[in-house]
Amino acid sequence: MCAPPRPPTRAGFSICTPPVILDEIQHAPGLFPYIKERIDADRAAAGRYFLTGSQNVLLMERITESLAGRAAILRLLPLSRKEHAGTPEAPFPWEKLSAAPRKKRPPGTLWEQFLRGGFPELAAYPKRGAELWHASYVQTYLERDVRGIRQVGDLNLFQSFLRAIAARSGQLLNITDIARDIGAAVNTAKSWLSVLETTHQIFLLRPYFANVGKRLVKTPKVYFTDVGTLCYLVGLRDPEHAASARCAARFSRRPSFRKSSKGSGTAALKRLCTSGARARARKSTSSWTMAAG
Repeated sequence: MCAPPRPPTRAGFSICTPPVILDEIQHAPGLFPYIKERIDADRAAAGRYFLTGSQNVLLMERITESLAGRAAILRLLPLSRKEHAGTPEAPFPWEKLSAAPRKKRPPGTLWEQFLRGGFPELAAYPKRGAELWHASYVQTYLERDVRGIRQVGDLNLFQSFLRAIAARSGQLLNITDIARDIGAAVNTAKSWLSVLETTHQIFLLRPYFANVGKRLVKTPKVYFTDVGTLCYLVGLRDPEHAASARCAARFSRRPSFRKSSKGSGTAALKRLCTSGARARARKSTSSWTMAAG
C-alpha cells in the first residue's frame, strides 16, 4: 500500500515502489498521468499497479487519462454463497461436475443470508448488525459518491428514485414510469440511472435475441448488485417478512443470476496476482479493480 502526497507530484509518486495498491483511485485523478508515465517506461513489466475503487473511473468526467491499452479492468461483485462457504471453485448443483447431492436449506436460513448480502465486512463479522450496516452504507453513498459524480439538488428525491429502482429489481426497466411515480423529469431519472451504473449499484441485463440489433433496442431488466442492499431499500428486515413478501420470488432469483455471472473477474485477478506482481490481493468492498502495467 502507498499513500502518495496531495496534490500528487512526480517526485512524490516516485516513492511508491511496485507492486503498489492504490485504493479509491477515483479521488486522486491526478495520479493517472504519472502511472501512465511509469508504465510506458517499462511496458514489459506487468502487474505493478493495482487500482481499486467503488466507482467506474472510465465514466467520470474528471478522469482525462484512461490508461487505454495499458490496463486490465476487472469487476468484482459481492461475495457469492460459495465464497461465503469457503468453496469458491465448487461447481454449481446443476453442472455435470457436481457429484454431491444438493443440500436443502430452510427458507429462514436462506433469507438470513440474503438480508446480510455479500459485502466482505458483513461476512467477516457475522455478529455485526446487517440493517445498521446497510443503512450507513446507503447514507454514505448518498453523501459522498453521488455528490462526487454529479450535483444532485434533492437528495431525498434521489433516495426515492433509488428505492423505486429497488422495488422494480428483476423487472423490465421503464424509466418513464419511474420518473412519473416519483415526480421527476425523465431526463433527470436517466441521469440518475447512469449514476447508479457508474457506482456499480445496479446493472442492466439485456435480452437475448439472435438478431443483435434487437438486443440493443429491447427493454432491459434492472438488477441490484448486492441483494442485501436491495432488501434494505425495499424494507425487508427479517427472514419471515422477506419470505412472505410479494417480491420474494424475484429477489430469490437474483443471487442465482449473480453467482452464474461472476467468477471470471475474480479468477483473472488471481492470475494477475500470481503471475504478475506476485502480491497478496484481498477482495474488498471495492466494485472494480484495474491491474495496470
